[in-house]
Amino acid sequence: MTRRPGAIALLPLFAALCLAGCESSQNPVIPPPPAALPDSVPPASTPASLLARLEATWEFESITEQEKLHTSDFRFTFSNSTDPDLVNLYGDTWGKDDEVASASHLYVGFQDDQGEYHPPAEHINLTWSALSVVDDPDHPDSSAWYKLAVVDGFQAEVNLADDTQFVIHAPHRLLLVRGDAAALDPGQEARADRWYVRRWIDLSQPIAGPGVMPVVPVSWGRLKAQYR
Repeated sequence: MTRRPGAIALLPLFAALCLAGCESSQNPVIPPPPAALPDSVPPASTPASLLARLEATWEFESITEQEKLHTSDFRFTFSNSTDPDLVNLYGDTWGKDDEVASASHLYVGFQDDQGEYHPPAEHINLTWSALSVVDDPDHPDSSAWYKLAVVDGFQAEVNLADDTQFVIHAPHRLLLVRGDAAALDPGQEARADRWYVRRWIDLSQPIAGPGVMPVVPVSWGRLKAQYR
């Protein structure tokens, strides 16, 4: 999906991470204004339509719709191959609140605890390439309720304000759960025709070289953590 032309600004790929304690008085999470999705975007009634809707929430920068698609116990897993520092920092603690805060910052921009301003995204494009949805091996006896989305070619382009483009191309895995088996927040629908993301696993492999400016290769997890 294409929303608007994108110019981009480079986020420094920091060596020293100061990512904990992100919701301080100096760095509040300011939600972006509500953004509606087009009527053509399907409801999350199947695993495939859930992924289509999740893609649309990123591309249309709709945090209000995006947070509806994650379970209350959602977790994001960083790649130990590319981001061992983030694995050490977050472990298994990156949850739904972190996901919402990071995406909100990316959509509207923010100033971090060191006073550095990170500009908002002007254009985001996601592609679920080489996608298959299979039974979740962690729940072999509950295949009607649990699915695994195997995304061997997840691709993302994020354009900021100064003609720099962040590019991601890596395998990812998403664990999905049907609404009547999901851990949900108030207001989310515990129905058999609603699906949710309960875990997102970044399987990025080491990135060769820094790229040629203005194109900067980066992992999805590191980009998210920079904006947390």
